Amino acid sequence: MKFCIYIFKVVFLILILQSNTFAKGLPPGTGESDIPANVLILLDKSGSMTTGMGVSGIDKPQSIAIDSATGDFFVANRDSVNTMVKVTYSNMQVDTSWSAGEYIGTGNCQIDDVTELRVHGGKVYVLSEDDNRMFRLDVTTADCDWNLSISDPMSMDIQNNILYAL
Repeated sequence: MKFCIYIFKVVFLILILQSNTFAKGLPPGTGESDIPANVLILLDKSGSMTTGMGVSGIDKPQSIAIDSATGDFFVANRDSVNTMVKVTYSNMQVDTSWSAGEYIGTGNCQIDDVTELRVHGGKVYVLSEDDNRMFRLDVTTADCDWNLSISDPMSMDIQNNILYAL
């Protein structure tokens, strides 16, 4: 009889301990048969995750393009005034000789809600969504030598010296 009571107490204790467990399950990727979890980096243009890049002149970066020939990069900022800057790779400073440090543009070559940037053949190609324009700038002088009207530009690519835009 004492043995039955002892078994009853052990079973009762196990049931009580199991019913009061409030722990969450393991996250995906931590089990033995799961695929290892990876880090997800979310990039957005809403402004909720924009942070300066530690380079003076870059605030709320919206788009970036790298000149593979020099390593220099171009960053379109979305702030109270939309601008684009060129950063010299060797010293990580804004190139003040390029459009006096920041490009704003005028007319058909104005920076306004840049969707995408690309560097190809010594030119920076820019999709400016709010102005429904695509234009290009010289990587050395920032001169705008070509522009085109395009409705709601979203993306572009350059393959085999052909510019594709959507």
